[in-house]
Amino acid sequence: MKTTINYPTTVISEKDYEYTIKLLFVGDISTFQQRKSLLWQTYKRNLNSQNLSNLPLQTSSTIEINGRIGKLICSTYDNFVGRETSYFPFKGINILCVVFDFSNDSIKNIGNWIEEGKRFSGNKKMNILIIGLYDNLLNSTNTPTEVSDILLKDTTIQFYTYNKSTTLNLLNELEQCYIQIRLNDLTDDVIDKQIAKEREYKQRRTISQTGVLSKTFSSPPMNQGDKKRALIVFNKSEIVITIKTIIVGDSCISDFSRRLCTGLSLDWNTSFSLYSFDNYPPKLLQLDDGKTLKLRTYVYDHSFRKGASYTPYFNVLGVILCFDYQKSDTFANLMNWYNETLRYCNLKSTHYIIVGFNKSNNSTVTDDDVQGFVNFFPMNKRPRFFYFEESKTHEFDLLFEEFCLEINAMEFSQPYLDECKPQKEDVSKTRLQSGRSQRTHSCAPTPQFTSSHKPDESKTLIKQAQYKKEKDCVLF
Repeated sequence: MKTTINYPTTVISEKDYEYTIKLLFVGDISTFQQRKSLLWQTYKRNLNSQNLSNLPLQTSSTIEINGRIGKLICSTYDNFVGRETSYFPFKGINILCVVFDFSNDSIKNIGNWIEEGKRFSGNKKMNILIIGLYDNLLNSTNTPTEVSDILLKDTTIQFYTYNKSTTLNLLNELEQCYIQIRLNDLTDDVIDKQIAKEREYKQRRTISQTGVLSKTFSSPPMNQGDKKRALIVFNKSEIVITIKTIIVGDSCISDFSRRLCTGLSLDWNTSFSLYSFDNYPPKLLQLDDGKTLKLRTYVYDHSFRKGASYTPYFNVLGVILCFDYQKSDTFANLMNWYNETLRYCNLKSTHYIIVGFNKSNNSTVTDDDVQGFVNFFPMNKRPRFFYFEESKTHEFDLLFEEFCLEINAMEFSQPYLDECKPQKEDVSKTRLQSGRSQRTHSCAPTPQFTSSHKPDESKTLIKQAQYKKEKDCVLF
């Protein structure tokens, strides 16, 4: 049977779509405009690539493959999303197009984009395409070393080069991906089961809504101050503030990251192999103003399998970015680690330290590279940089202590602590007095008579006690 693919232009209702195919273009920020042009040329082939400023970053169209109508959603990764916004572009994608430019260093990060797509897509059968961009002057057809290494590890990944004259060829390759997804992953049986499952779910939902009217309670979203209150504990004699710091870096330097965490949490003579990535004991730092800083430091764990639930950035206020001077990839990926902290840290006021190690005369990372990355940050949020050596552990301890004190001063000021302090309930004097009078009267025990004494004998005992009391009062 010959496979047919069409793009119907008639208006289709949402309930008539039988399946969805999602495509995502990702890449460094230097390829943003090129990816946007590529996105809209896949949507409309005769589009003028120079008129893209007002166009959105997602397109939706109707596709028909072998008589089944589906929705084709194409989007490009937004490198300008702020940390305040929840952003999950990788969820449920079928095709991941990793774009790089031959004219800059964006090719170094294609492996990280592929790993991020595998981790957050939730689709084990995701199709991956690597697309190299070049202009007419640089007519490159050779496969770069970075790409060939990835292709050797995963033979299912495809590599294409792209410029204005080969746009049609790329679109044809994407159509072949659509067809393969339809034939292998979205067969007629799979589509029919999905439709039946959705129909059953709608029926159950209708029955539950008509049978029982459930109350829904909505609470206002927590602001930044409310989130930080969870890090404060008010005791009778002190205030305990937890400052969480995470050490991040590529997996090839995880041992160095654990070495840093062990030294900061315990001492520099303890072996890092005795602890895992997140079970380091907290370090207490007592201040003169009745506050105790509980410094909890841990390391990003690369051993979590892709798709697993892992939230290492929750309530994190400090981030230590690590790189190796001899491995340029670890330094190039610092920008990706920084963007990941911006995306997933629930607290907006994150502070940073950059740590480099293993420096020598033939280092692939230069001081100018490091200074350029530091200057990337705003002037009022410039991170501290430290070149780590075993002879400088004491200096690094002092730097980290100053770093935590700075976080405490900026995030947990005294006016903010006064605002967070729980208010005691005021008790009026009249209430206290009434309570005391009630307690005074209640303290006088009522005489209890047992069955062994007769009522007349009990009255006699009471009279004798009263006479003795009056006699004592006269004497004194």
